[in-house]
Amino acid sequence: MLKSPVKPASKPPRRAGENGFTYRQRYALVVPCRDETHQQELHAQLGQLGLKTKVVCV
Repeated sequence: MLKSPVKPASKPPRRAGENGFTYRQRYALVVPCRDETHQQELHAQLGQLGLKTKVVCV
């Protein structure tokens, strides 16, 4: 006689925010640039002012 395979216990689906990660509120500023050169210039200028920047292309 064959035994049916035992299924692992399924976990209930998690709701948003229940992944265990602690989020902290952050503020950001998006500055539209004319082109890539303008983006590089602004990135350099803001860095010289001591600001942390993230370069993105969307």
